[in-house]
Amino acid sequence: MSWKGISRAWAGLCQPWASATCSPRGRFSEKGADMLSHWKDKNGKEKGIAIMMTAGIMMALVPVAGLAIDGGVAYVLKSRLTSATDAAALAAARSLSVGLTLAQQEAEAKARAIDFFHANFKPNAFGTKNLTVDAVVAESNSKTRTVTITAGFDAPQYFMRILGFKYIHIAGRGQASRRDVNLIMVLDRSGSMGSHTDPNSACAKMKEAAKYFVGLFAEGRDRLGMITYSSSYFPAYPAKLNFKTSSPTLVSVINNIQCAGWTGIGSAISQAYLDLKAINEQGALNVILLFTDGNANTVTADYPVKKLTDTRFGGYRGYRVYNTTTQAYDGTATCTSTSSTCSMLPSPCKDGVGNQFDRNNGQTKKFFDAPNWNPNWNPLPIRGSLAGDDWATTGQTQGVMRHIGTTMNASSEFLTTSGCAFSTANFLTHNSNTASDRNSLARRDIAFMPDEDIYGNSTSGYRPVSTFTSGPYAGRKRIDRPVDVTSAAFNVADNLAKRAREDPLFGIVFYTIGLGSVDHVFLRRIANDPASPIYNPELRDGLYIYAPSQDQLKDAFMRIASEILRISL
Repeated sequence: MSWKGISRAWAGLCQPWASATCSPRGRFSEKGADMLSHWKDKNGKEKGIAIMMTAGIMMALVPVAGLAIDGGVAYVLKSRLTSATDAAALAAARSLSVGLTLAQQEAEAKARAIDFFHANFKPNAFGTKNLTVDAVVAESNSKTRTVTITAGFDAPQYFMRILGFKYIHIAGRGQASRRDVNLIMVLDRSGSMGSHTDPNSACAKMKEAAKYFVGLFAEGRDRLGMITYSSSYFPAYPAKLNFKTSSPTLVSVINNIQCAGWTGIGSAISQAYLDLKAINEQGALNVILLFTDGNANTVTADYPVKKLTDTRFGGYRGYRVYNTTTQAYDGTATCTSTSSTCSMLPSPCKDGVGNQFDRNNGQTKKFFDAPNWNPNWNPLPIRGSLAGDDWATTGQTQGVMRHIGTTMNASSEFLTTSGCAFSTANFLTHNSNTASDRNSLARRDIAFMPDEDIYGNSTSGYRPVSTFTSGPYAGRKRIDRPVDVTSAAFNVADNLAKRAREDPLFGIVFYTIGLGSVDHVFLRRIANDPASPIYNPELRDGLYIYAPSQDQLKDAFMRIASEILRISL
């Protein structure tokens, strides 16, 4: 029922009395009217106060909101400016290798900085104006150049204009330092690399990648050198600052590399370590880059001459025995099997003055008459390299070879000089002076594998090396099993790398590149790669890069160069 209906009903009920009290406009309606009047007055006053309060709040909130919005815009612009200055500084530091003089390098770095900055923050972007940018290259401390980028602009204000602020100035600064690099490239030129004349061979592809790598470093600041290795190592290019302009240049020497021989990693990286120590720049970044396409299988040591008869594996061609009855050498060779043992006589090699050990003391001495007979013969160990046929338990042991090549491109150079020249025709002329004979006779001439190589690196380590179990050389490491020579070669290289990385003065950083069938764990260990089973986070990280084929070698060398230049920043 509506209010009008209720009023009519009430009027009908009250009609007989005609009382003011019963009137719908009686007592109750009068009070309601008074209350309504009061409410109207009060509400009008409150509306006025609310308007005043709202106006006051707005006067406070608008500047705050404007400050927040303009501040947010300024924060974004500041972030963009910081990113641009940082990118410019990094680009400039990395470009310090461009140019043949320091002045050219600094000019190139400044130009690169400006280009990178403008690529990330263009003039008048986002309504800004009065953009300035400056680049300064300075030597901050020994062996370190620092690039400093300073930039600034006026940023527009959108809401704060109400308070009279049309622009605010925003400034930024970026800085990057580049340490000079002392780097020795240690490059594999073993026979498995193929012919250098074949443009698609690993040898040719490695040379192209190495030349590109060299071009990424700074003439006059970085010091680059190169050691090549196969059965022996060769100091192909002494480390120098003017590697791009000296005669010959490093690139021209790389062009002349030829590939042949075995894989003597241990002696090559040992010499690289000594070369970096000789430079004696503790403030620089000292780096060894090792490239290989195979396994370490050569050990350079002072090998003791075998003076006693023992039982060991034979050596392919074997050797002929002098018959004291006929006073001639037997026509048939003995100890010719590399897979079965035999009783092997001592070595007949000569000492330093041409004296020869008399195995027939007290008997006819056809080949041992004075002055070539010395019953007290005690030859000194012979320094050279011995190679094993990788992981074969039987097979040939090759040596003894020169541990320093006479030329960069010499193949396996067997010792033929005076003294106890292992495995040569100097051994009484009973075998021809051929490679097969020289390889075969090494087991007869060497007593055992020494406990250390010539650089003091242990031949023991994470790869097991078996020993003779009986006879005069019991407990000594075997040299008549290829796998043991190879294991010793792995241990030597691994121990040297650990020693060089932990050097408290120079802290050598290793980078390794493997091509094809290589031992990934070994190369990660050498580099202290984070994936190495012996990774040491307390030392500077190295990096191992694997190239499945020779066509990926350039990318591998580029990746290593990028990493070296990154950590030198």
